[in-house]
Amino acid sequence: LWKTNYTEELAAASGTVSITLLSTAQLDLVPMLVLRSGREGSKLHAIPFELDMTGNPWFPGGLGRVACEVLGSKSLGDSTAFLCAVTE
Repeated sequence: LWKTNYTEELAAASGTVSITLLSTAQLDLVPMLVLRSGREGSKLHAIPFELDMTGNPWFPGGLGRVACEVLGSKSLGDSTAFLCAVTE
């Protein structure tokens, strides 16, 4: 995740992350989720989502999803790689 992204900050602080593999029917979500910062306001207000056991959002209708615990991280300069264990 890019270090300037709010998602990177949330994953590092919470130690958890949820990942949804979007379907082609959900491609219209990409600009809303990727091109806007969560620091500017909620990106999820107009998007159907649910919360996993740890409170992270995921998107119904996707091809699949995983909830993960962050085990470690590695700085890659302008981004951070997270090593995660699937918990759900």
